[in-house]
Formats: sequence, structure tokens, C-alpha cells
Amino acid sequence: MKTESPFLDKTALNHDEEIRVRRSIVTATTVGYGDVSPVTHEGRLIAVALMIVGIGFIGLLTATITSFFMQPEQQHERNVEERLAHIEAQLQQLLERKGAE
Repeated sequence: MKTESPFLDKTALNHDEEIRVRRSIVTATTVGYGDVSPVTHEGRLIAVALMIVGIGFIGLLTATITSFFMQPEQQHERNVEERLAHIEAQLQQLLERKGAE
């Protein structure tokens, strides 16, 4: 015998616009439905807020880690650009000397 979850209002699943919006957010955040979900409006709002904050936190963490690994690459690019500018200046000086002779 299968028991129904007391937390899930199955009568509202196909008709309630709030449920459709919440399900789209749940799907987009890949949280999943599970067998327990909030029934009250406040509980649903808290769940949606937690999902959005969780996605934001993961994004922030990923960006921080990426910037940590990108800093040495950016520093290397700046060093190459500085060296290239120095070489170009020396080449320009040599060309000016050559033209003056």
C-alpha cells in the first residue's frame, strides 16, 4: 500500500499557477522535486529564495576560483606586452640611428 506524502498537495499540481512557477524554478536550478515539498505560500517562497541564493553562491564560488587561476595568466600576458613594447622601442631607436647615418 502506497502512502501519500502529507506535504504535497496533489490536487493543486495541475491547476495552481504558483505550483507551475515553482516547478519551473526547481527544474531550472536542478534541485529536483523529491517526495517532500512545501505546501504553504511562505514555505514555497522560502524554497525558491534558497534555490536562487544557492545558485548565486555557486556562481560566486566558481568565479572566485576561476579568477584565482586566471591571475598568473594575466600577469604573464602583461609581462609579454611590456617586453614587446621594450623590443619595439629598441627597434625604433635602431631604425632612427640607421636613418641618421
